[in-house]
Amino acid sequence: MHQLLFHLGALVTTALPLPAEDLRLAQAETAQPSVVAAPPPEAAAVSAEGTESLSSFRAGDLIAAASNLSALPDGLSAGAPKHAQGVIAYYRGDRSAAARLFNEAAGLDSSYAPPVAALIRLRLAEGDSAGARALFEQRLSASGNAASIEATGLLIDLAQGQSEAVIGKARKLLLRDEKNLDAYFAMAAANVSMGRVEIARYICDQAISRDAGRPDFYFLKAKIELAAGSQNQARTFLRRVIELDPNHPEARTNLGVLSMRNRDFEGAIEHLEAASKVDQNSTVVWNNLGSAYKGAQRYDDAKTAFDKALALAPSESMSYYNLGLLYFDAEFAGLDKIARMEKAAELFNAFLAKSPSGPAVERATKFAKDATQLAKTERDLKTQAEEKTRLKALEPEEPEAPIEEPDTEGTDAPSEEPAATEENAP
Repeated sequence: MHQLLFHLGALVTTALPLPAEDLRLAQAETAQPSVVAAPPPEAAAVSAEGTESLSSFRAGDLIAAASNLSALPDGLSAGAPKHAQGVIAYYRGDRSAAARLFNEAAGLDSSYAPPVAALIRLRLAEGDSAGARALFEQRLSASGNAASIEATGLLIDLAQGQSEAVIGKARKLLLRDEKNLDAYFAMAAANVSMGRVEIARYICDQAISRDAGRPDFYFLKAKIELAAGSQNQARTFLRRVIELDPNHPEARTNLGVLSMRNRDFEGAIEHLEAASKVDQNSTVVWNNLGSAYKGAQRYDDAKTAFDKALALAPSESMSYYNLGLLYFDAEFAGLDKIARMEKAAELFNAFLAKSPSGPAVERATKFAKDATQLAKTERDLKTQAEEKTRLKALEPEEPEAPIEEPDTEGTDAPSEEPAATEENAP
């Protein structure tokens, strides 16, 4: 039976600055594929008879997609419908419901890998590597060491940077199960992390030849092209990702960044707003959305987005930098230039305190000094103006000279009649 997959990426985010001419927008960040910032890997396998649910999912109608999952055809895992509902809950922002549904799906079929991988990725996203490992070992034992479940443990090894070990384990798994695409993905991702991009590209192509419906392989290929500087090719693969999964937040984020690089701020906003609805707790998404709003001169919206990123992760430095640039460049109602420059300097200095090294440090140092100097200049000018006004108020008022009425007696006032029109003599 031909199967179509709902699929979500397994990703981590890293900062990537815009080109120099765009640095005054804000620092933009791309979402890079790995396994730490961890949406679940698959929503469900949906057969050709279940395309109504798939169509609703791809159209962004998650409620309709969930309702259509109630009567999936025979031949799928017993856990597939629950897992699909879990992914939809995840995309609607309800992580606790998603985890509950993934647990239920895993309990219905001990060898069904997607909900196990989903739970592992969620725990990795929370920084709970030990919890992810314990869950994996429990599910592996319950499955009788099924190859499908064993492959999910590679996600933990990837997250811990054990690339060589991942490649060795994946090869052994493929000897047991040559169609295990999770092993393919782990091997490809490990090779990418080690800089072996041609090998990674070949592995992705082999996996796609077996199943062209998994977005994660296209996303991995997009990362390879971005690293090689081929932005147009990367954009092609990212668009393929969102054809298969329009809710994919990391693909949307990357398309948003690429749109900003082309100064297409409205296009960037469209992608990044879509990403923010799914990945509501991603500082990368909110910082990029703020940058896009700033480029479109929607300064109040930009401030809201940057504030959201800062509230989510006060210990991360980039939100301070972005807000500093915003206060430096944009005007806000009720805030004079002195207050703006003081706030900008405060934010740049906070960024420097949290990020003592890196490509933005030199710029932030200069911006902090400029903002401090501008605030001082404005304050001095204001003080001088106030002193001038004060001294003027202390000056004695000169009495007004009396107005003498002219003596008009015996004089003819000049006539202000209009000039006569000259007529021609007959």
